[in-house]
Amino acid sequence: ALMIPVLLTERIFTLQFFLLFAWSILLMIAYYREYSRFGGKLRELRRAKGWESQGKPIVAIDTQVSKSRSRMAVSPWWMLPGLLLSLIPLVLCVTRREDWSIYLAAACPLLLQAVLWLCRRFFQKSRATAFSTDPEVNRACHYLAIHSWTAYCAVMSMVTGVLTLALYFLTVQASSDFWFLLLMIAMLLTVCLGILIVFQKVRKGQNRILEQAGAEILEKGDDACHYKWGFYYNPADPRIMVPKQVGVGWTFNAGQPLGKVLGFGTLGLVAALVIGLLGMFLYMEVTPFSLEIENGRVAISAPLYGTEFELSEVENVSMSEEIPSGARTNGAAAGDLLLGHFRLNGVGDALLYVHTDRMPCVVIELPDRTIYFTGESPEENQEIFEELTEAIQ
Repeated sequence: ALMIPVLLTERIFTLQFFLLFAWSILLMIAYYREYSRFGGKLRELRRAKGWESQGKPIVAIDTQVSKSRSRMAVSPWWMLPGLLLSLIPLVLCVTRREDWSIYLAAACPLLLQAVLWLCRRFFQKSRATAFSTDPEVNRACHYLAIHSWTAYCAVMSMVTGVLTLALYFLTVQASSDFWFLLLMIAMLLTVCLGILIVFQKVRKGQNRILEQAGAEILEKGDDACHYKWGFYYNPADPRIMVPKQVGVGWTFNAGQPLGKVLGFGTLGLVAALVIGLLGMFLYMEVTPFSLEIENGRVAISAPLYGTEFELSEVENVSMSEEIPSGARTNGAAAGDLLLGHFRLNGVGDALLYVHTDRMPCVVIELPDRTIYFTGESPEENQEIFEELTEAIQ
């Protein structure tokens, strides 16, 4: 039922984007309300059963495990194939002298590889908390965690390297947006499912090791009392990130200055990005396109992608009811709006200033690119076509 307004606004992309963002915020608020409510019930149960630790919680560290953590990780050389695959798009951009927007797309795989390398370092260097009084049991538990998570980073490095390379080729070869979207969803699902599988494997494996060892299990401390409004807050804990109390994944320690900066900075950055995108899309949708001919030059005004060219450069002018299929290389394709740089099948590089509900469009062929343009109405498009045809004769 919540998605009905989104489906009804299919042709108004900015409103659709806003509604999806609003639903996401509402879902997050509902999630944290339930999280806080059940967290409060858990604390009440711990107090009623006498499960809370008395006095200041103490976290035990196994120093022997700390010294051998680097040998528990999968070799970093396993991440080299993914890194090499991610370099291919950048090398191809340099050799082919692609447009700067393609360089940005080619740099994204390297950014993803950098994130995976940082994750690998985090898993390898995180604190060696003691699970038991037996050092061998601690070593087995930490080996399982470190080896599994660093292996995950290595596998994801290769998988994302292959997928991002495929995304690059789809971009430069003007393939259908459907395949681009499909690969993006496949990459996201692979990353998320991988995290879920490894997390469950490590948790169950560590519990099995502790049960089979029969050694005394150390109390991990009463972390429940350090959760406020769904966030972990413990100034006495030096960790920047800690495992979530409920569910899968990690959360920032808001009790540490760096954890606070990273946690709230990430939320602020996401909010700023979403609001900025919303404003940009709204600006693109409400600002009309205009084409003016003056002193032998043609000037097209449009948000972010305005252009000018000489009338003498025009090789042909025509009208078209359809836009050839292809892919955008630096632009926007939202609802009925097509704006910016595209690479179209059978055409090559193109600049689009098109509202698809105002067809037919004016097609202006230049030596290095083709321009597709629509005004405020089909009648205005016809007038622009006649004016251009007369001007180039």
